[in-house]
Formats: sequence, structure tokens, C-alpha cells
Amino acid sequence: MKRRLTFVFTLAAVTVTGILLFQLYWVYNSYRTERRNFDDKIANALQTSIDTYALHASVLPMTLKENDPYLSVMQSYDEDSAKVGRGRGGKGDSGSRPDTGRRIWRNVLIKPLQVGPDNLNNVRGMIARLSMQAFNKPIQLEVLDTIFRNELKKNQIDLAFRLVMKNGQAVPEAVFPGKQRYLFRQTVVPALVSVLLVLLSVGSLLYMGYIIRRLVRLDGTKNDFINNIAHELRTPIAILKSTHEALYTFKGDADPEKLRRYLEINSGVLSRLDTNVDRLLETMNYEQGNPKSKLETVDLNGLIENLISRLDPDRQIGIRFESGLVPFEVVTDSYIIETVLSNLIDNALKYSNDKPKILVRIDMNGEGWQMKVRDEGQGIASEHLPFIFDKFYRVPAGNLHEVKGYGIGLSYVKQLVTTLGGRISVKSAPDKGTEFTIQFPHHG
Repeated sequence: MKRRLTFVFTLAAVTVTGILLFQLYWVYNSYRTERRNFDDKIANALQTSIDTYALHASVLPMTLKENDPYLSVMQSYDEDSAKVGRGRGGKGDSGSRPDTGRRIWRNVLIKPLQVGPDNLNNVRGMIARLSMQAFNKPIQLEVLDTIFRNELKKNQIDLAFRLVMKNGQAVPEAVFPGKQRYLFRQTVVPALVSVLLVLLSVGSLLYMGYIIRRLVRLDGTKNDFINNIAHELRTPIAILKSTHEALYTFKGDADPEKLRRYLEINSGVLSRLDTNVDRLLETMNYEQGNPKSKLETVDLNGLIENLISRLDPDRQIGIRFESGLVPFEVVTDSYIIETVLSNLIDNALKYSNDKPKILVRIDMNGEGWQMKVRDEGQGIASEHLPFIFDKFYRVPAGNLHEVKGYGIGLSYVKQLVTTLGGRISVKSAPDKGTEFTIQFPHHG
């Protein structure tokens, strides 16, 4: 089982790590994509702004303003005079004289180059920029700033900037001081969604691990309960079988004293079985949400003293009672208080040493009244304290079964305390004893 759990938790840890790394990569990649898109938008907006500025600052050829725009392209080429002469006169031309020297003729050919509508704006911008460079016209940054700002608004970018002209550059450069903050704002929502998904994934896996551990612990508790109840039932069954066999085999009815003793033994065994069954049934009844309490004015000092007298009539066990106020009357359920206190004292006796020392103390405080039960017994390790109020849970003792019980006592106590609106807590350490503190509210 442990090896399988280790494998499951290792797989879960690897899954969580993989999800986290993927989400981090996704967030980083989203930021890079947003930054690249921002830079592309800025570059395009600046180029468009420069083209617009150049178009307004330059005079374009009339051919680019017509309905059928075109550019005039000049093509020049050289031609040999000798070849021209032969071509013109040819051999046997009576009116020609042979050339005594060779000349190179330069011919110029002008052709129209049609400009399509898709490229018209680009061609106009290019011609305008070339014209500005040819005539060394400087760019007025104030004018370009207004044009560029309008272009940014078209791209839904509302961000402060400044245009700077660096040495050796023919066109200005846009600088955005708040670029990083802008990119962060653009990517913060996907990042938050990613973080939320990571937290949900991690939380789900952790909760799954918690449930698995709880199920494993409940399975162990179930097995312990089966073992405990088997031990608890085996003893009374063995006693009843022995007494029954003695009465049946050895004619115990002929000896009135022996008959009475055996019947008393059987009566005590059956009474304890009946009490344990009632506790199990009451535990289930309280757990199903059917609590019953009968509130009345109770002399708490007298109630506790009477209970201790019944549990320790000869004052040999070592139960001491202290009261912060005398007399001390509260509105509560006397049966529940007796049941809670008797269970805690019984639990202290089970886990005490040869000479038990148990202290019961009650006090008033601002929240109501408080009852403490402290012993100097074996104590409980800290890792078991969160579970001692769970139903059927018992502190592991290996294969030993020295302390009798079904593991329902403290669970039953907590249910009874909750019925009266109280709360119970515990402090304990191995070999230093245990202290239960129960806080009850005022009942008017």
C-alpha cells in the first residue's frame, strides 16, 4: 500500500511540476508575442506617419495623381557609330563615304510604368521620402508627433512617447517610457488566469492526496475497530461460556452460593455489553443529527462530587476535584455532563500508571464556564492528537491490546459537548499526561 501511495504522490508531484512549467512557459511566450506585436504596430504606425508627413511636405509628379497613375521610367543605352552607319547605308551605298573615325551614340528611352492601386500608396510614400532626401528637407518632429499620435489611436494604443532623431539616422525613432508597464497590463489577465489554473490544479491534487491519506487512515481505523470489537466481545463471550458450562456440567443449581456468584458474574458481563451497545447506538444517533438535551439548573459542584463518589467510593483511585466558585449553578444537561465527565475520567484511568492522579476543575470565565480534566498518565504523541476525536480511532499500540474499548469514547464526548454548544480541546505529550479543556457557553 505504501509503495502504491508513494507512486501516486510522485506522479502527482511530477504532474504539478509539469503543469507549472508549462504555464510559466505559456505566460512568457504570451509576453513575447505581445511585445513583438506591439513593436510591429509601432513600426508600421511610425512608417505610415512618416509617409503621410512626406506626402504633405513634398510635391509628387502629376502622373501619380491621375486616375490611371504611372511613373515615367528613363532607359539609356549606347550605340556604336560604325554599326549605325552600316545599318543606315549598307554596302554599295553610292551616296555614302566610309567613316574615318568611330563614335558612340547615347540613346534615351522614356517608358511609362503603370502603378497598381494596391501599391499606389507605397509608391507615393517612397517618392515623397526620396524627394525630401533629395532636397535635404528636415522632418519637423512637432508635426510628425501629431500624425504619429493619431496613427497610434487608430491602433488603440494610448501610451506616452517621444520622437528622437539619433545621429546618422534619416528618420526619427519612437521611444515609449511606459512600454513595460503597458505590456504587463496587456498580459496580466492571461497571467492571472494561468496562475488561477495552476492553483486549482495544485489544490485539486493536494486535496486528492488528502482524501487518499484520509481513506487509508479510515481503512486502518476500520481494521483496528474490527480487531478491538473482536477482542472486546471475545472476553465476555468466554466468561459467559465458562459460567454456563460450569452451571450446566457441574450442576451449579445445587449450590445456591455458587449459582448466585455465577449469575452475578453473568449479570455484570451482560450489563457491560448492554452499556457498550447503547453507546454505539447513541453515537450513531448523535451523528445522524438527532441530538437531545434537557436543560435545567444544575448544582455543578454537587453533580461532580456525586459522580466522583460513585466512581471512587473508597477514595483510592486518586481523583481530585477543584471548583473556582462555590456554590456553582449553571443551566445545562446533567446527564450529558455526567456522561462527558465519566468518559474522560474512565479514559484517564485506562491510560494512567499504577497510581492514577486525576484532577477535575471547573471555573467561570467571560465566555461561560469551563471544565478541565487532567491526568499524569502515558500521554499522547502530537501526531495522533488531531485524530483522537474521530470515531473508532485509537492511538496505535502495535499488536498489543492492553486497553479495552471500541474507540468511540472521545468521539461520543465531542458529540455531547457539541450538543450543548461547547467545544473541547486537548493538550498532551508522551509521559507527561493529558489535559482536556471543555468550554461551555451560558444558557439563559
